[in-house]
Amino acid sequence: MAGPIIKKYGGKVLARGPSADRLEGDVSGIVMMIEFESKEAAHVFYRSEEYQAAKAVREECSDTDFMIIEGVTE
Repeated sequence: MAGPIIKKYGGKVLARGPSADRLEGDVSGIVMMIEFESKEAAHVFYRSEEYQAAKAVREECSDTDFMIIEGVTE
């Protein structure tokens, strides 16, 4: 449900899957990393009406940790 919304807001899925090698901590489940043009663009996506509707559906069937972080450029 979120895939088209991610694209609409300029996001690009960089990695997704249940096979992350967890070397520390106890996070489990599917991990997804999405790149946006900026931290602000990620917040616009997250706050969008479309994503909030998808989020409501997701919350019915899963627990999620969702973080936004500024990327680095070299």
